[in-house]
Amino acid sequence: MAKVHPAVAGAYDRGMRSEEIAIRAGDLKEPTLSDVQRQARDYVVSNGICTGYEYGAAISGGKIIDRFTSSNPNRLKIPDYQGADSGSIEIHHNHPIGDSFSSGDFASLLSIQPIGSIVVHGHSGFFASAVRIGNSMQKNEAIAIGESVRSRAMSLVKKALLRGDVSYEDASSGLWQVVAAMLLESDGLIAYTANSEKLMELTKKVIGNV
Repeated sequence: MAKVHPAVAGAYDRGMRSEEIAIRAGDLKEPTLSDVQRQARDYVVSNGICTGYEYGAAISGGKIIDRFTSSNPNRLKIPDYQGADSGSIEIHHNHPIGDSFSSGDFASLLSIQPIGSIVVHGHSGFFASAVRIGNSMQKNEAIAIGESVRSRAMSLVKKALLRGDVSYEDASSGLWQVVAAMLLESDGLIAYTANSEKLMELTKKVIGNV
C-alpha cells in the first residue's frame, strides 16, 4: 500500500487509489528517467513522505529551475512561468495518497503555455506522465474540460462496476483519474503513460465496453 503521512490519513475515502491498484496487480515498473528527472522525483517524493504535502519541481533546459509547495496534502499551485517558451517546462510533483492526475492537473497542463508535460509520482513507485498535444488554451476552457472529463470518467467507471467489469475496490477511488487521462488522450489533447500495464488494461476495459 502507498505510504500515507498522518496529515493525509482520514482525508480520503480509503478505496483503492491508482498506485494501490497497480501495487496489487504487482506490475509497477521502474520508469526510464534522466538524471535530472530522478533528482526531481527524489525531491518531491522525499519531501512528500516527510510532510504529507505535495511538492513540485520544474525542469527546463536539462536542469531543475524551480521547486515549490503549497503545504497542502492534495493541492499544488503550479506557477505560470510567464516569459518561458511554449512547452519548454516539465513539472514533476508527488501525490501523497497515490493518485494519478487530478482535474486540476489537467487544467494546468492544458492552460499554462510554457508547461509541455506534467509527471506525477506516488510514494511507493507509481509514475504517470501527461504531455500536452498542441497549443495551450484559455484557463476557463481548460478548467471546464477538466471537470467535464472527470464527470465522464466517473460515469464510465460506475457503468463498468455495474457490469461487473471492475471490482468495488478498484472503482471506488483512483481509477477514474486514469480513465480521465485516457479519455483526454482519445480526444487528442494529451499523450498519457503510466508504469502499470495492468492498470492501463483495466482502464481500457472500462472505456472499451461503453
